[in-house]
Amino acid sequence: MGECGTCRRYLKVKQHSGVLDCFMAEYYLPNMIFFCRPQIFWLIENLLPLDGAVWPVNTTGYTDTPRVQHSPNFHAPFETSIQIHAELTWRLERCGRDGETLVSEVQQGLNSYSQLAPAAKGAINYISGVRRRRDPYRKWRYQQQQKSDNCRF
Repeated sequence: MGECGTCRRYLKVKQHSGVLDCFMAEYYLPNMIFFCRPQIFWLIENLLPLDGAVWPVNTTGYTDTPRVQHSPNFHAPFETSIQIHAELTWRLERCGRDGETLVSEVQQGLNSYSQLAPAAKGAINYISGVRRRRDPYRKWRYQQQQKSDNCRF
């Protein structure tokens, strides 16, 4: 998928909606979530503790009460945050202990991929991306190890 902020899907959304730059942002809107690494770090820090009931509040930058023009909406205000929370939780549960390792390391303050343990790196590689992986985590991890073994001379 490439680096966050350069993937085709993100650039398309950015062009049409004018969202903020994604890469290593301090705050993400629900429509910016594509499950890239920086967003996963942010979601684990901010959304998991809230159990997805509400979207985290932006505490940085200028805030003003906008003039809201109501239009019919067929979704509850909390629905998007619960869906993203459920998707993240589901992906982490598929990783088993490695997912638990990732959550504990991120909640301890490790916010860089290079600082993570190998198990947490495997988990974040598995759960990142717009779509879910079809293969179970153990099978995917084995295939990744086979690829790296074949690349060595």
